[in-house]
Amino acid sequence: MITVAKKNGDYASVQAAVDAVAAKYEALTDEEKEAWQGETIHIAVGVYEEQVEVHVPKLHLIGENLVTEQVDRQHTTVITGSLYGKMPREDIGKLGTFRTYTMLVDAPDVCIENLTIENTAGFGPEIGQAVALYADAEHFHAKNVFLLGHQDTLFTGPLPEKEREVNGFFGPRVNEPRINTHQWYEHCYIEGNVDFIFGSASALFEHCTLFQLGPYGYLTAGSQRAGQPVGYVFSDCQILGDAAPGSSYLGRPWRDDANASFIHCYLGEQLSPVLFHPWKTTMPEATRYAVYDCYGPAWHPDHKLPTTVMLNEITADRILAEAKKICCNR
Repeated sequence: MITVAKKNGDYASVQAAVDAVAAKYEALTDEEKEAWQGETIHIAVGVYEEQVEVHVPKLHLIGENLVTEQVDRQHTTVITGSLYGKMPREDIGKLGTFRTYTMLVDAPDVCIENLTIENTAGFGPEIGQAVALYADAEHFHAKNVFLLGHQDTLFTGPLPEKEREVNGFFGPRVNEPRINTHQWYEHCYIEGNVDFIFGSASALFEHCTLFQLGPYGYLTAGSQRAGQPVGYVFSDCQILGDAAPGSSYLGRPWRDDANASFIHCYLGEQLSPVLFHPWKTTMPEATRYAVYDCYGPAWHPDHKLPTTVMLNEITADRILAEAKKICCNR
């Protein structure tokens, strides 16, 4: 095990430790890489102000977060950044969404645990998007992780096939193949306001708290592809917030084939009873939003929502079983 700590660790920064593992991995032969069992990096309590990139497979980053519903910065492992999309840059005029991440993971079978990853840039027209975690990695797993931000907190890659604006995807993965990833988030706390979980992945969120900050917002902005059997699946999650009652939504489609299901979830009063919202004026026919057996102030099972499928038990069980199978091999 490698250790990171402000004092008396093998390394004083997270990136230095990750780079050391990457160098070790790259020195292996192809046969040795096939047999690679990975490495664990233990990160001590502290605030690490850095941008971290993980390109080595089977890496386990484990911090010292307590299992709690609030971040205690005196007893927490925090990786923090403050980059934002509207920051001026010479190359394309601005930093852009996909270079604002505090942490990027683009290698398979990476697990992060007991960590807080945040982007503290804030929210507003002068800020724009500000990503905390950019995960474009097969079988990525986050456990007891706090992801803190405002707009675009968590990106679950890959990118959509086409940009809507010139240089809209400018960043580390813009020229990579669009290969779907399967991701698993359990016992995580994720907060933001506008589109704060977005992307194309198949991702299972289990026993997570999703907190919608004011003044309003959208929990998800999916860009799944046509025929993708599983998009975002939220199971036994708490969807809370301090946004005004009725001001927020479970999602809006970033691309027409957005796909999200909410099963056994608490729906807080910040949510509109309509639950979902179109990206522009009308909901695309291909968009698939579904709910089953939820509860809380925003849950009205007798309402007929034109943009939402009310699942039956058999269908909900099938969606959840498929998500567990492909996202976490269960």
